[in-house]
Amino acid sequence: MDENKATRGNDLGWSESSARKLQATHCSHCGRTFFPAKEVCSSCYTAKSIASVELSPFGRVYAFTIQRMMTPKWGSQPLVVCYADLQLEGIRVFGRLECAPEEAQIGLPVELVVDDREVAPDGFVYYHFRPVVQASKES
Repeated sequence: MDENKATRGNDLGWSESSARKLQATHCSHCGRTFFPAKEVCSSCYTAKSIASVELSPFGRVYAFTIQRMMTPKWGSQPLVVCYADLQLEGIRVFGRLECAPEEAQIGLPVELVVDDREVAPDGFVYYHFRPVVQASKES
């Protein structure tokens, strides 16, 4: 199988490199990038021009919300989730934002992190966003 082809059944593909990164698909015919990955471009309907690409890890929060409900994994603590626009691909990805609710804001620089510790039995890979710590400029 061509290693650049998107693989069926792995919507949230990830690379096995030392630093795991999420995989998307890119259509070289029309130039669109898709996440989750697709076998056929939903813009120009071609399958011959689809290839896997690694998503860039940096972006900015487009929108966020705070969920205040009891969940089995997170208990009763507030959970911040967001859509982030990735810098290089120009696509929007949904995920948990690892910060206190009062720190979340639109435009916040974030990094996409694939969680190495958690992979579900069906191969689903967990990922989240965390704020990028910016070095303060000295005057």
